[in-house]
Amino acid sequence: MLFSLGAWMFVCYFLYKHESVIEELGDMDEDEVAVGSEEISLSGLEKEINKLFVEEKLYLNPQLKLSDVARQVGTNRTYLSRFFNQEKQMTFFDYVNNLRVEHAVDLLQKSNLRLNVIAEQSGFNSISTFRRVFAAKQQCTPSEYRKRFLK
Repeated sequence: MLFSLGAWMFVCYFLYKHESVIEELGDMDEDEVAVGSEEISLSGLEKEINKLFVEEKLYLNPQLKLSDVARQVGTNRTYLSRFFNQEKQMTFFDYVNNLRVEHAVDLLQKSNLRLNVIAEQSGFNSISTFRRVFAAKQQCTPSEYRKRFLK
């Protein structure tokens, strides 16, 4: 019985951890899957994406998902993911994180806000994710960047 209880706890833990993925898969409509490249051109898709990300700053939403963006531009997750991979030569999350880092750089240069506030205002879920992504993109930590910029 203890083994069975342990196995169920293990399964429930992973189901809970991947709840958003399961939720996303359940949210897909048949109509959404049917939308394809014929209905939306690459240039139209790029304009819509630029509008959402540059003008509306959608990347500042820490809960942003590929399916949310796909729904807003009128396509499906698969097509949108392929668009980022082939046209932008990066994944959706790399694209979003690049914009978030650019926003953070701007805040680091123009304000004296604490790093956790900058991370939050840039759309990152945690300070550790912010530091990791920032360091990968800028080859230095946010604190080091601020020190260099202030010199």
